[in-house]
Amino acid sequence: MMSKIMLDFTPLPTGDALREHWLRTLPDGQRRILEILANAYPHSVQREALDEATGLARSTRDRNPQYLAARKLITVSKEGPRASNELFG
Repeated sequence: MMSKIMLDFTPLPTGDALREHWLRTLPDGQRRILEILANAYPHSVQREALDEATGLARSTRDRNPQYLAARKLITVSKEGPRASNELFG
């Protein structure tokens, strides 16, 4: 017989509150990149501009957008990364 498992969790906020949540909780490098992309929204930011703005090493700068994209906080195109529409209300 299967037992019931009860999960207790708080759903994430939406829109602007979701963006603020992630800016408070992400690791520093990811937070800095997301902050730059959120400020540029709805436009994308070229990768070279992220290098200059964050001062992060290229390998770190390349890895952090992958983590943010996996969380669906940004989208990445040939123009560069862009903050997700979901972060704005």
